[in-house]
Amino acid sequence: MGIAGMTTRKFTNMSAMDDYEFTFNSPFTVHPGVNYQLVLWLTDKNEADLSGTFYWRVSTDASCYPDGYIKINTINDYPALDFGFQVYGTKASVPADGDNPSDQTEETTGSTPSENVSSSIAKPTSLAAAYVSDSTPKGVKLTWKASTTTDIDGYRIYRSTVKGKSYSRIGQVEKTKLEFVDQAAEASQTYYYVVRAYKASDESASSNEASLQVPADAAPISPQNLHVVSFTDSKIKVAWDKNPESNITAYTLVIYKGDNVVETVTLPVASTENIFSNLSANTDYRITVLASNDKGISSSVSEITQKTAAGATQVSAGKFEMTTLTWILSGIAVLLIGTLILLILRRKRLAKKIIR
Repeated sequence: MGIAGMTTRKFTNMSAMDDYEFTFNSPFTVHPGVNYQLVLWLTDKNEADLSGTFYWRVSTDASCYPDGYIKINTINDYPALDFGFQVYGTKASVPADGDNPSDQTEETTGSTPSENVSSSIAKPTSLAAAYVSDSTPKGVKLTWKASTTTDIDGYRIYRSTVKGKSYSRIGQVEKTKLEFVDQAAEASQTYYYVVRAYKASDESASSNEASLQVPADAAPISPQNLHVVSFTDSKIKVAWDKNPESNITAYTLVIYKGDNVVETVTLPVASTENIFSNLSANTDYRITVLASNDKGISSSVSEITQKTAAGATQVSAGKFEMTTLTWILSGIAVLLIGTLILLILRRKRLAKKIIR
């Protein structure tokens, strides 16, 4: 999934506990049933004896570190350095049951806004759904006509398996985009969709409802919740959620450096994680995964990017960082030089004795 949102803030004199509220630079959408990680990087440090990048992360995934633990991406860990923190969130807004022009009049829908509905934002219209299998990505393609309110931020897409109610948000696009592909639609399942225009926390009423039964021979859904579990200067470990379809036979992963394929791996359906090794330090990689079923049909790819950690002896923050290995090698070099000098002096003494 990559980075969903990012914000930057500089701290100094952090000797006492304090509270900070972060607002992401751009809005992003979270989806029900998907695990997300909150990650903190500390890349500008004053401590001369520490190197690498600190981070914490929070997730229900068992592989993530618990609250208050710290990981340093070098050859050394410093578990005594503890960042205590809490994470606060709000429940995602969803359209109220029945807020749908297919079973209510337009006047009723516009005059009875729910908590997150604003009558000042015109709703999108002419929502249509069609299954696409001959393009990328594969899935249920939704198209609609724009809201006549020009100063909106974008559109939010909602889906349900029940007609006219119980919608959950599955996506969000900017206002210049009037289409969305649902890549998580399962074969033979019927879905109901509505779209809303939004501005900040306000939303329009729902569009018309569009429904579609996904074909029985549809491609598998793209693997969900692809994420980086851990990484070093030479390895990246990724994981993803098992596909819900019963006829999935394999997952295929590809790791790229730029546009070049570094490695391709095919895993049995029971596997939902993989470690890529022998990678270059401080290098950006792109990783994709797709699912294949027993009919030989493959899903669209899910992808994520990750940069490996800097090497243990690389220059960081404009300075050379001495590691334990560096000190050992330096000591051996000094010892060898000293031994060589002693041998030269001894040879000179022996030469003088011979001349006499």
